[in-house]
Amino acid sequence: MGAGCCTAREMTLDDQAQSKLWLKKTSRETAELRAVFCSARGFVTIAKRTFLPGDIIIHELPIALLYPASDSFWLAGLRQELEQQSPQRAWQFCVAAHCLAEADLPMLPPSVLRPLDADEVDKVMELSAVAPGGENEGPSAMAAITARHIMAAAHKLGEDVEELADQEECLALRLDAVASRVARHAYRVKDKTTKPPADAD
Repeated sequence: MGAGCCTAREMTLDDQAQSKLWLKKTSRETAELRAVFCSARGFVTIAKRTFLPGDIIIHELPIALLYPASDSFWLAGLRQELEQQSPQRAWQFCVAAHCLAEADLPMLPPSVLRPLDADEVDKVMELSAVAPGGENEGPSAMAAITARHIMAAAHKLGEDVEELADQEECLALRLDAVASRVARHAYRVKDKTTKPPADAD
């Protein structure tokens, strides 16, 4: 999952006035772009110069890139169970599982998941998300499945089962928060740099 190109426009005087009212946190600022936080709309990207058709505005490497055809044994098992719940959304939770901070995760084998660093986590959580359904709602079934698979992998390293159970619901809620961002901002693509071209999430 990564940031894609967006269409920007020239900053007007009205934009400048609005940004002063909306600004709560500056996300990133370059020579050409500024991201400001709008309480009503999330982060808004404002152009600081005029862009011509065909100009590349944003270019970043993906935060996570998964190739289903090359899934590890652990990830293939997770993907298979998630697809029984929803073939359309299974990939989103597989990606979400790869977009977690070290603090979100139990101790895991290196082959299972690589935690994101602080900067990568910030990039993920700055993305807008689907609004939660209600204050008292627990984790979704797909988040619970993903959390269970992660905890099972940790248990094989000898982690305490009772301690893992306490963490599992918190992890599932975090997975829902990340997956809602994946759903809005990530894509299923074909990587043409591989031979042969491969499907990727």
